[in-house]
Amino acid sequence: MTCYFASAAQGRIKNVLDGIRRDNPTIAAETLRGIRACISGLMQVGVDHDVLPVNPVASVRKIEGGSKRAAHAYDEAELTDFLAKVDADKKAVRADLPDLVRFLFGTGCRFGEGLAVRWYDLNLTDEAKIVIAPDGKRVKLPPHSVFFNGNLVVVKGKGVVRHEGKTASSRGIVSLPDFLYELLLLRAPVMATAGAGTLEPVFPSGTLGWRHPSNVQRSVRRLRLRIGYPDFTTHVGRKTVATVLAEGGQSSRQIADQLRQSSIQTTEKHYIERGILNPGAAKLINASHNSGS
Repeated sequence: MTCYFASAAQGRIKNVLDGIRRDNPTIAAETLRGIRACISGLMQVGVDHDVLPVNPVASVRKIEGGSKRAAHAYDEAELTDFLAKVDADKKAVRADLPDLVRFLFGTGCRFGEGLAVRWYDLNLTDEAKIVIAPDGKRVKLPPHSVFFNGNLVVVKGKGVVRHEGKTASSRGIVSLPDFLYELLLLRAPVMATAGAGTLEPVFPSGTLGWRHPSNVQRSVRRLRLRIGYPDFTTHVGRKTVATVLAEGGQSSRQIADQLRQSSIQTTEKHYIERGILNPGAAKLINASHNSGS
């Protein structure tokens, strides 16, 4: 163990961080700083046990860049072109990406939340229905809406697991734009269209279970290079929804509710260029999709 610590010189650590950035050109500065902090913590253990005289990470130049790499919102022309290219990509179709991508652009949800949506969480009927939240509370789900209440994570030894969501404020109801409602009707099993729903995922894996987030992200990275949109990430839909709503005159509070964020400041800082239903949002999002078609 001592030899491993002793070989961790400043130059070697710098080369590791530079290599990560080189191999992952879109990595956020915040993520890279987190990696640097982890290495620093390990090196400090060596210092505390008299294996190293000083922490070599302290001499590595600070990582510059914003706290978060800003996602680029697509305008109407970009969105129309992007979706057309996704639809025309045979590998994307085989990987069931077109519908998932539209779901992200239609709701502004987080990637893991989209993969965690079950038919039970959707109301595709014209009448309100009652669903049970993870905490046992009864939730009234309006017609043509989705109740976000979970996320997918990978747990060592267990694989892909659905948990209750990023935070309590991330759980909430979002109205479905017409184009997305119609898309989901075509995908839905009979029980879901009748209002009963099932606990099966809306966007399942090939074995009809939960899709592995890393596998989907890998497919997305390959897709964006094939179709000429290297800047696309699964967060672009969220950014685009926020921008569409801002340009449509909605307040920061309304946009934060659509994105299910408790902080207006976070919405304004990261998304504009809490789980409360925002009915006007669906109309604005739907209009942004139909205007380019």
